[in-house]
Amino acid sequence: YISVGAVIVPPNDECSAATLVGSGTFAFNNANATNSAVNLPASCDGGIGTTMQRDIWFAYDATCTGDVTVTTCGTTAFNSRIAIYRITCPTVGSLLGCNNDDPNCTGGGASLTFSAFVDERFLIRIGANSTGGAGTLTISCTTPLPCPADLPEARVVNSDDLGVLLTGWGTSIADVTGDGTTNSDDLGVLLSAWGNCP
Repeated sequence: YISVGAVIVPPNDECSAATLVGSGTFAFNNANATNSAVNLPASCDGGIGTTMQRDIWFAYDATCTGDVTVTTCGTTAFNSRIAIYRITCPTVGSLLGCNNDDPNCTGGGASLTFSAFVDERFLIRIGANSTGGAGTLTISCTTPLPCPADLPEARVVNSDDLGVLLTGWGTSIADVTGDGTTNSDDLGVLLSAWGNCP
């Protein structure tokens, strides 16, 4: 008589059943997950192939407008991989980024940071190089400090911003100071903020 236990596949094993999360810390176990049919692009190979092993899925609604960091740093006993996609399943063509063995992580953790608008949905795919296991996914969203002279919102004040300001001169289009008119006051604020935003 032989008794064989059932293998329990995680409920978020496929993209279509992604677990909805916000910012925070989420325990997972992908040891019994299957490999999704969607391969990573060649740019995510990293010497270990484009198949993400034992992947599971999370749907993340951004909790702020700013920079979102998704990480498994120091929380997995296996080499983890992360891929971030825009809303849709299947995810072909919607990849925002991927990471494997982040040099700033210990123990084969992965980490990825991307820009988001509040309530914008992203798909987070967590997998392994080979075998999976238990781990913790941490998601944080940080709102950058205000940078009003950054007119194209590129997180840097440079000649692009100056061009927008000069094009909007005399109108309210590039009014940095909030007085209703783009003028020398706005130019002064822009020049004093020149460089990377805080």
